[in-house]
Amino acid sequence: MSDQKYLKKVLTHKSGQFVFSANFDQLEALKVLLPAEAVCRTLGDYPMLPQFFAQLDAELIRRSIFGTAAIEGNTLDEAQVGDILAGKTHAEPGEFELEISNLKKAYGRYADYPAQTEPLDLSEETIKDIHSLITQGLANKENIPGQYRNAEVKVGDVEHGGVYTPPKILADIKTLMAEFTDWINCAEIKALPAGIRAGLIRNQQVRGSSPRAGSRNIKALRSKERKAFAVFANVLRT
Repeated sequence: MSDQKYLKKVLTHKSGQFVFSANFDQLEALKVLLPAEAVCRTLGDYPMLPQFFAQLDAELIRRSIFGTAAIEGNTLDEAQVGDILAGKTHAEPGEFELEISNLKKAYGRYADYPAQTEPLDLSEETIKDIHSLITQGLANKENIPGQYRNAEVKVGDVEHGGVYTPPKILADIKTLMAEFTDWINCAEIKALPAGIRAGLIRNQQVRGSSPRAGSRNIKALRSKERKAFAVFANVLRT
């Protein structure tokens, strides 16, 4: 898909021009979306006990949290992630265990979000809230949960595709986040499937790195967008 109505160009003070783009290969997207929609319809029409639905939901959340954390460099396997989600944690959890517990809290915050007839708006407050939940207690001196960073960072290295410098100053970050939420909530973008919209959020989050979480595995992020940002996918579901 290539259409100017999906593009938004923003000029910053010291970081140059940024482009928010929703251009994507419709055919490739349909190869993923159509089977997923078919499965959802089948499950919705199939008579199942509530207990089975609860088990299925728990399994999907476990897999999603495991995948999200693995992309960011978390080395825990899926069984270990399942144990943490089930409440089997150490008295003094390590960094990777804390990451999983934080993601669990984020899912818990938005898992039971009331059903909407229209796609939800994504606000800066929601972004900051999720950032606060997933980074709380992690060992990063320059990170303040729920706050935009106020220091220059560099992402990646020469070996894995080059070094990328996200927006350099807080003023540019604030400008871009305001423009981003305006763009992601416009009628044209909200009309896209929720999975596509979540993927666009993930793509822009990687490029902008506004709340400072920091990626430990830029190679995985750049090689392929394997998963839409899982928590946002829940927030944006219709």
